[in-house]
Amino acid sequence: MKKNVIISIIIVFLLTSCETLIQELNRFSETTTKFIEEAGNDRNNEDNGNKIDEKVTKSTRTEIIDPEFTKYKSLNDNEQRYIEFKDSDEELFVKIKMLDYINLSREKFNVSKLELDILASRTANKTSYEAAKNNFMGHWNLNGEKPYHRYAISGGFDHVTENAAASWSTNSFINNSTTALNFMKEAHNSFMAEKAPNDGHKKNVITKEHNYVGIGYKIIGNQFRYYEEYIDRYLDISTGGTSLTTGMDASFSFKTLSEKLYPYSVIVYYEASLKKMTSKEINNMGSYSDFSNNTVFSVWPWELPEKNKNGYITISFPVQKKGSYYVNIYLSDKPNTDTRSANTVGKIQASGIVFFVE
Repeated sequence: MKKNVIISIIIVFLLTSCETLIQELNRFSETTTKFIEEAGNDRNNEDNGNKIDEKVTKSTRTEIIDPEFTKYKSLNDNEQRYIEFKDSDEELFVKIKMLDYINLSREKFNVSKLELDILASRTANKTSYEAAKNNFMGHWNLNGEKPYHRYAISGGFDHVTENAAASWSTNSFINNSTTALNFMKEAHNSFMAEKAPNDGHKKNVITKEHNYVGIGYKIIGNQFRYYEEYIDRYLDISTGGTSLTTGMDASFSFKTLSEKLYPYSVIVYYEASLKKMTSKEINNMGSYSDFSNNTVFSVWPWELPEKNKNGYITISFPVQKKGSYYVNIYLSDKPNTDTRSANTVGKIQASGIVFFVE
């Protein structure tokens, strides 16, 4: 029988650096070869793949008799935001498997395990779907939104950093849980195989401040997309609304979730109104900056307002022009005693509030 050969390429995108296409292809040649072998085996042994998938489905039907799955299933069922990108029980099971895999990477570097974030996973699902459908890859989407914009639009307030990977082939992929999990693991392996100084993905995976991760993937025809959204959740945050018009005040309140952390500073960065992008434009982009160079408002340790009776600090600032205002709240592991100078080096970047002004 004539065998179909699937040529598959994986490209990864990182927060702090982006190598050229040729460098990426060379660096991932071994992964590409493995993908070709696995894809060929899957195509010629589809029945075997289906049997593996049946095991996954059977496990989810019985809820795996696993409290971990039961916990995340409850969170998944109760989360009402981005309901159209909710994971099925089978997809959730696969993501818990991938969460374990990510935590194994962190364990090797003696950093704490992560929990799965349902909202961040749905945000990543949405981006994965749009990227696979429209044949783009990277850290932007067709609306020109970067990771912190997308997470904020979904309703998240925490700080987020993103790893992204893409794969495509000459023929369609088998769209099942086994294929997806294999591709996710291969992409993550590529992150962890990076060497300094081009190891932005790896650093992101093992950053000790991360405590949650969102996982998203999508297979459409011959396209596969994968996103890891690393979350730093240390604050309880509320706002008076994040959609504003010029001349209004942006307002938010926050308190730390741990008594061992102390509010240090607040810095607000301005960006011009987002512009739509084409798939080609996105594919030509490289790394993204976590914030702009345009600081429009700041509060330093000695300027922080007093907490209210419930422990919350409230901050307000005027928005004078259209665009987005990205709020970063920094935390310290010790109370501040310096009233003359301050900097954010070594501090926890603990928020990702974005106010959109029209």
